[in-house]
Amino acid sequence: MTDLPQNSESPEEGWYPDPVTGTGHRYWNGFAWTDEHSLDPGGTGGGIQPVGPWFSESVRLVLDRSFDLFKLIAVLVLPTGLLSGILLYLAVRDARVLFTYDQNDVITDIGFDGFRGGMFTWAVFAFLLNLLASFVLAAAVSRQVVFARTDRPEAWTQSLVGGLKRSPRVLGVSLLLGLGLFLLLFFTVLFWPLLLITVPLAVFFVVRLALATTSAAVAPKSTGAVANSIRLTSTFAWAILGRLLLMLFVVFAAQLVIGMIAAPFGGGSATFQNGDPELPLGDFFGGNLGVYGFQQVVGGLVSGFASALYGAGMAVLYLDRGGELDEEFAMPSPF
Repeated sequence: MTDLPQNSESPEEGWYPDPVTGTGHRYWNGFAWTDEHSLDPGGTGGGIQPVGPWFSESVRLVLDRSFDLFKLIAVLVLPTGLLSGILLYLAVRDARVLFTYDQNDVITDIGFDGFRGGMFTWAVFAFLLNLLASFVLAAAVSRQVVFARTDRPEAWTQSLVGGLKRSPRVLGVSLLLGLGLFLLLFFTVLFWPLLLITVPLAVFFVVRLALATTSAAVAPKSTGAVANSIRLTSTFAWAILGRLLLMLFVVFAAQLVIGMIAAPFGGGSATFQNGDPELPLGDFFGGNLGVYGFQQVVGGLVSGFASALYGAGMAVLYLDRGGELDEEFAMPSPF
């Protein structure tokens, strides 16, 4: 590996510490940086960190930027999440599902009573706002990680503005991924014998697009996020799948833990047995709006940081694979 040249106006071509991603090495062709990136000291091509160092670095970056991430979560997803939760609570608080049985206790008819349709419509609208805010948060987290990785921390307000600008691209990629998975699930339900085909296709689809959201957030706008992700995931597919599963497990575990912690403080306790004439939907939410709102806030914070950890892990993986960055992220050339 060639050492970084000192006091040279025109350094010779070779592998040098990467000033673009802040990790590994990038090839200098004598005039400019190329797309060739390597984690290994021999400069033999792109690489991937072992899962332990990769996860540790992802956690470290989230902890280092926790204060700014907290502000982003508090501004973006907490208000909309709390609003949608409260509106849903008010919409179904007095609602009941009514059941009619025949002489053999078989349900013959189902009805609803006390359901506030107008309030539920507003709850759906607030949920969509929360979903849009989560896309902005994903883009902002990617910015925070990229800048922190190169020891140039970005203020949360700048990440917020940058995330807003990139959110349409992130939304488009996310909708494409969701649509693809929905179609695979749809065909699986219709033609269940195709299960042995659709499941591997779904896994392949998810792995190849694993870095598309990060690409949409930090790559040059002229770079296709999907094509970029496919290129970066063309190797190390099993390693990338393992990291995806690990992050999804962490997010699921965080949701499970917060549910277990919040349950004793007023969680819903709805029960239903065959023969019961009605099922009060409000019982699912507990009887106290204040307690329910507190649960929403705590749950939103935990979910927000869990999502931030997932985003950080994907951003670190994107940088390790030598993902292209927009010029606003590039460090000045050391030459």
